[in-house]
Amino acid sequence: VPLLAANEEAAFARTNEAQDWLQRFESHLRRFIDVEMTGQFGAEWPKHRLPHGMYHKWKAKQDAAAREGRPQRALVAYADFTDYSRIIMRKDNWRQVFASYFGRSENVRESFQRLHPIRRDAMHARLISQDDELLLYVEVKRIMRAIEIRMAAARSPRPTVARPYSRRFYERAPEAVAPALLGAVLVCDGCAGRIVETEAYLAAGDPAAHAYKGRTPRTEVLFGAAGHAYVYRTRQHHCLNVAVQKEGVPGCVLIRAVEPVAGIEAMRRRRGGVEDARLTNGPGNLCAAMDIDMRHYGVDLTTQAKQPQGAAASLTILRGSKRGERVVVGRRVGVAAAVDWPLRYRLLAS
Repeated sequence: VPLLAANEEAAFARTNEAQDWLQRFESHLRRFIDVEMTGQFGAEWPKHRLPHGMYHKWKAKQDAAAREGRPQRALVAYADFTDYSRIIMRKDNWRQVFASYFGRSENVRESFQRLHPIRRDAMHARLISQDDELLLYVEVKRIMRAIEIRMAAARSPRPTVARPYSRRFYERAPEAVAPALLGAVLVCDGCAGRIVETEAYLAAGDPAAHAYKGRTPRTEVLFGAAGHAYVYRTRQHHCLNVAVQKEGVPGCVLIRAVEPVAGIEAMRRRRGGVEDARLTNGPGNLCAAMDIDMRHYGVDLTTQAKQPQGAAASLTILRGSKRGERVVVGRRVGVAAAVDWPLRYRLLAS
C-alpha cells in the first residue's frame, strides 16, 4: 500500500508539472505567433490570415467574455491548442513567416500530434505516465528551441563570431570533456550541427577504448596533443572522436549525435532522403551527413586556420551552450566491453 501511495503521489506531481509546462508553452507560443504575424501583416492579421471559421470562433468567445463582464483580452488569447498548428501550417503563413523557423511543416504537425493527447489528459486532471512526461518535455523543447534560436539571431545587432575551444579545454579527463561538449557546434564544409550526445573513453583500464592495447599507427593521434580529430572507419561508416588529456595520455570523446543547424539540404542529399530525425542521430550517420571521413584524421579542432598537412581544414568545434538543459548520463552503446560504465552523455530534449 505505501508503494501504491508513493506511485500515485508521483503521478500527481508529474501531472501538475505537465499542466504548468503546457500553460507556459501555450503562452509563449501564442505571443510568438501574434508578434510574428503582426510584424508581417499588421494588427488586423486575424481577420485575413486564420484558417476558415477560426476568426468567427475566436470573436464569439471574445464577445461572450465581454457580456459576462470578464476583462478584455487580445483576440488571439481565445485560441484553442489545436489552432496553433493550423495557423502555422496554413500555406501562405508557412511560406511567408514560419518556414524559416521550423524548416519542415511535417515536423510541426508531428510535434502537435504527439502533444495533443498529453495536453488533453493533463488539462482534464488525468494522471500521465513517465513516458508521457518525457515526450512532453522533448516536443515542447523541440518547438521552443526552433523559435528561440531564430529569434535570438533576429534580435542580435551583429553576428557573434563563435570561437573554437582552446587546447586547454581538451586537456582534461574524457568524463569531464564529454558532457562539456554538449551544446557545442560541430562545423564541417558548410554544414553545422549542435552536439547533443557524446561518449567518453578512458586513457587507462578501459577495454572498450581503442588505445587499450597500446600505441598503434591507427591510434597515434590519441597519444599526441589534445584537441585533434581521431577518425576511424567501422564497416561502411566513419566515426569522429576528439583526443583529450595531456600529450601521451590517450583519452578520447566520441561525438555520437548532433542536431543539424546549417547545411541541412546537403545533409539530406548525402543521407539519401532519410527522415530528418535520423539525419545525424548516430556517429556513423552524422559523419555521412557532414562528409567527415579519413581526410579529417588528425585535424586540429582548436583552430579554424588552414591545417599544415593540407587535410580537410574546415572541421572544427565551436563553443556553444547547454542553456540550462538537463544532461542524461547512461551506459555506452555499440561496445562489447565495459558496457555498464556510465560514460554516455546526452541532452534530454535531443
